[in-house]
Order: sequence, then C-alpha cells, then structure tokens
Amino acid sequence: MTTSSWLDELAQHKTATALVQDGRHVSFSDVMEEIAAYRKLLTRSGISAGDVVILHADFSLKGIAALLALAQLKAITIPVVNLTAELVATLKSECSARFLCRPTDAVYVTDLGSGGTQRLYDSLRERNTAGLVLVSSGTTGKPKAILHDFDRLLEARRRSNSRTKLTVLLFLLFDHIGGLNTLIKTLFSGGTAVVTHSRQPDVICGLIETHQVQVLPTSPTFLNLIILSGAHNRHDLSSLRLITYGTEPMPEELLIRAKEAFPKIRFVQTFGTSETGIAATKSPGSRSVLFKIDDESQQYRVVDGELQLKSRYQFLGYVNHPNNTITEDGWFRTGDAAEITADGYIRIHGRIKEIINVGGEKVVPLELEAVLLRHPMVADCIVYAMANAITGQSVWADVVPRGEITQAELRRSIQTFLIERVDRFKIPSRIRVVDQIEMSERYKKQRIRA
Repeated sequence: MTTSSWLDELAQHKTATALVQDGRHVSFSDVMEEIAAYRKLLTRSGISAGDVVILHADFSLKGIAALLALAQLKAITIPVVNLTAELVATLKSECSARFLCRPTDAVYVTDLGSGGTQRLYDSLRERNTAGLVLVSSGTTGKPKAILHDFDRLLEARRRSNSRTKLTVLLFLLFDHIGGLNTLIKTLFSGGTAVVTHSRQPDVICGLIETHQVQVLPTSPTFLNLIILSGAHNRHDLSSLRLITYGTEPMPEELLIRAKEAFPKIRFVQTFGTSETGIAATKSPGSRSVLFKIDDESQQYRVVDGELQLKSRYQFLGYVNHPNNTITEDGWFRTGDAAEITADGYIRIHGRIKEIINVGGEKVVPLELEAVLLRHPMVADCIVYAMANAITGQSVWADVVPRGEITQAELRRSIQTFLIERVDRFKIPSRIRVVDQIEMSERYKKQRIRA
C-alpha cells in the first residue's frame, strides 16, 4: 500500500468524527491537516526517510498526527509513552536513534547525534518503506526492540477492516501493538476513537457513558478492576456492545464473573504478539477462553507444548537482541504454554517461564488462580514462584479479600478450600493478604518475582 492510498482512505471520511479528546470532536479533515502540518515541521527539523526517531507521545491528536506524519516521511519510528533519560541513551546506542520528537503545542525535535548504524534497517531504506520499532516492557529482563515494516502493518489493518463504523475507546497503550492495532483499525474503518488520559475504572466507565462507546479493548486484569470497584454500576454502559480482552490469559472464573457483571455484552478474546501482530480470532462463545486464529495472514501450531506462529506481517527482527525466537523453518516461538483441543481450539495456559517447578511437579499459575477465584472470599489473586532450597521453587499466592474476614481466617479457609480441589504440591506454601495485586504499566499481572 502506498502512502497516498492510506492517506486517501483516511481523507474520504471528511467531516466524520475521527477522535474524541477532552470532549472535543476532531474530524478526519482535522486529522489530515494536522498530519500535513507535522510533516512540514518534521522535515524542517531535518528528519527524512530512513531516519530513526523516538516519538515520545501518547494517544492524542498531536501524537497520532506525528506518528502518521513520520510514516508518510518513511522514517523509522520508536513510539514510547513513558520515556526516561536512561531509555533515550539505550535507544540511541542500541537502536541508532537520531532524533527525539515530543509533539506538544509545537513540535519539539532534538537531534541526538549519530548513534551508530544498524544493518537491520537497510532493507527498509532500500525499499523506501516506513519502519516501526516496538519496545517490550522489559519486566522480565532487558527490553527488546522489535522492528516492523510499518507500511505492511498499515496494509494488514486496512485489508482486515470491516466497514462498520464503531466508537472505540483507546485503552491499550500508544506504544503497544494492541493499542496501535486498535487505532489503525478504528480510523481506517471510519470509526471514532475516544482518547483517555487516565485508566482508572470510573474514568473509563464515565467516558463510555458520555461518548456512547461501543467497543472497549482491555486486559483481564483491568476488567477485574472495573468489577471490584463497582464502576460499571455507577455509570450507564448500555451503549457498550463488545469487550475485547487480550495481552494476558483470562482465568475461566474471571470470565464467568465478567459475564455476570455485563450480561448483555459480547466478549471476544484477541490474540497476538508484538512480533507477529494481532490476529483475528473466533471462539465457541462469550463464556469460553478457547479460541481459534481465524486469519488468513497467520498460521499456528503447538510444538512441545509451546504455541508457535507464522505471520505474513511478521517482524523483521530484534534490533538489540539475538533473533533466537525464530525456528529454522521460520516460525515465531511465542513462549506461551498451550494445547490444541480435539475440536481445534487453542487453550493458553500462560507463559512457559511462569510455570512453577515444585520438586519436579509443574504448577500452572493461571489454573490455580482460576480455582482460588471460586472461593467466595477471594476478590482477586495472583500465583507466582519463589525460590526454595529444597524443592527448587515453591508456590506463593497474593490474595485480595472480599468481605469482612481476618487474615488468619482467610488463610485457613483457603487452605481447606484448596485441599479438596487440587493436588497437595499445588497448595501455596505462603498466602499473603494484600490490598491490591501488582500489575505492569500495561495492566497485566506480574508473576515473575525477584
């Protein structure tokens, strides 16, 4: 897809509302004008095709316009929401970032100077193609810089779009594959994207009510936060048709709770990775955590209990890390423990590195969390591994209580509850009662502990 074709596709929606930001309705024509203005300002600042640019922004008219203007210029863009001086230095030294762009009331571009060269960018520059570098969260190690052909990603979303124009809340982050997928899919279909500056349950539910949002893409962890806070009962969410959830596996018990809280809303599990993009899926129904990848651009298989993907829009490689996640025959190893059921559906058990080894016995945190959530006094929980001198690892659990109960009573009750339902080695050796569950900035539970 050429630059002119995706610009023309956006321009055709003219006066329709593309964005809602701080109560202001921004038309597609306004977005196109902003893109054109940013392209001039970026060019004036010395940015041209093939330059590597850190884009410090979030979802907003300015951030979105700067992102698309950089794509139009065929630059290689690294979007970052939470930027530190340390990360800037890393992106300069390891990813050859040359410019830092902060779109505010004016475009502020800083020339970082030469940061070396990266051969991985050569194919993009030779084809005069825009690039996109997604930086992983790095919660379990050094962040990976994942390089994509941005033009191909734009083409993928454009081809997959339905013509149904929906109002969608931009909950997932600007520098996350899911957030960018939501933005591109919404705009190319002529829909309306609602911007939020806060991801608190009452703020999100308030935006749904005020702007008649029809689709909420979110994570299971945040969905549970909404339910626990009761925010869905304090706002009129009757406009909401669809909740899509992804970024982490959904415990079966939590999905049951979600369906009880939102009985008229359809739930769809999304699936994808930063390396292979977001795939279209289908499932047996809203109450099922099983799914199939229903996307002609992606293939899948399970090898030795690990889900592997091969995508037409697969990443070009890691800029700062060995490409050891690609098999010899070109499949991406996701790191997800999975199985394929007899009727062809995928069941995700969680991350392989999160599975707990208790003296040779395997404990799957997601499965134990689903059992714990059935306890009437457990509002939320997380299961994780801690080092143990005898068994190698032991099972720990943090639990958020529901109702009036002492910590000692809750621990005893949980122990009794689990003895009747799981093998002895799966019962946590320590249960901590906490006020809330730790989560990452991307609203995922953090099961890896020091």
